[in-house]
Amino acid sequence: MRLSKITWGLLITALALLPLSCTSKLKTAQNYPQTSTLEAIQKEELLQTLRWEFPKINESNIEQELQPYVLVRGKSYPLTQFISFDSELHQNFRMHKLAFVPYWKLRNSPHIDILYMEGYGYEGPVWGYLIYDERAKTVAGASFFHKKETLTYGADISLDWYQEQYAGAKLATNGQLNFMTNPKREVYTFGDTKIDGTSGATVTNNGVQTMFNNMLKNYEALIIGNPD
Repeated sequence: MRLSKITWGLLITALALLPLSCTSKLKTAQNYPQTSTLEAIQKEELLQTLRWEFPKINESNIEQELQPYVLVRGKSYPLTQFISFDSELHQNFRMHKLAFVPYWKLRNSPHIDILYMEGYGYEGPVWGYLIYDERAKTVAGASFFHKKETLTYGADISLDWYQEQYAGAKLATNGQLNFMTNPKREVYTFGDTKIDGTSGATVTNNGVQTMFNNMLKNYEALIIGNPD
């Protein structure tokens, strides 16, 4: 459901007063099939992410279980409605030169965050979500999506074997972000975690690396310490 013009105005006016930042570009509407609503698709993506650790969250209760936030220059602000972060929302914020990154918290487990990331593969946009445990500073689950990566190559980032590699990974150690590096072909590491890239998809693998590292920088306030 799209937000009304009045709701847009209130949301934009409130956030326009916040500190400015230039940390994120959000996924555009062209990444989604035009036959489905953005909100329904993003909910389905979130459910696919949550299935790893929170299978009881489903289509009927997701709005009650998740609290949406935006992170602006290290400060966290709750939103009053469950909304999808599409090009229309981003354009409205950009009118006020305000960049932001979205995330969600589990209402019953407020130390659990769902972080969003986006980038580019070989054939087009790729994006994903991480379930992040603030207490342990580890990943509890991950999911990745793509617009049109090649089957058995870059498209494998959406398969379970690839996504399962992220579970248990530490995003920070001793107050420092664990950026992903590429020590050898199709092998990626961050902290003590090793990620085997998808075979024969160097461009997509490198795109995921860039996307992951940008995500770390965007959510540094959450990953290193709680935002104000």
